[in-house]
Amino acid sequence: MNKHGPFFSTRQAGKADCRYIKSLGCAVFDLYGPYGEILSSWFSSEITYTVVASTQEGMSGFAMLALTSGIAELLAIAVEPDMRGMGVGGFLMDEVIRRARQGKVKYFMLHTAVDNSAAQGLFEKYGFVRSGIRDDFYPNGQDAFIMTRHIYDE
Repeated sequence: MNKHGPFFSTRQAGKADCRYIKSLGCAVFDLYGPYGEILSSWFSSEITYTVVASTQEGMSGFAMLALTSGIAELLAIAVEPDMRGMGVGGFLMDEVIRRARQGKVKYFMLHTAVDNSAAQGLFEKYGFVRSGIRDDFYPNGQDAFIMTRHIYDE
């Protein structure tokens, strides 16, 4: 059992999950640009690790992580709208941090929209701090905070 209870499980995403990831990504990130296509491209990259969370009722979200040169970058994390506030985001964060540690990563980074306070709260809960801002980061022109944290061996 995980700390979120027996409710969630994760598995590494496979090719059959691409449609789900693209669909949820479009629903969640459409405000920021053409993320259906962007996520599909990232998903097929050799440096990307994607995990899907699910319940007995079906898939509840995904997280996409790029691992390069000792750095992990959280590319995307998305939770089904009707599953928000139920711990799915935290469950996915636990999994990508675990994976980053497995990959011997010491530094973790991500970008999040300056107006996305819910995501910022989740990331801060997991030890991420704002370390900069990128103007016009998203395809539709929104600014993003750069958030970072160090991954320490336990």
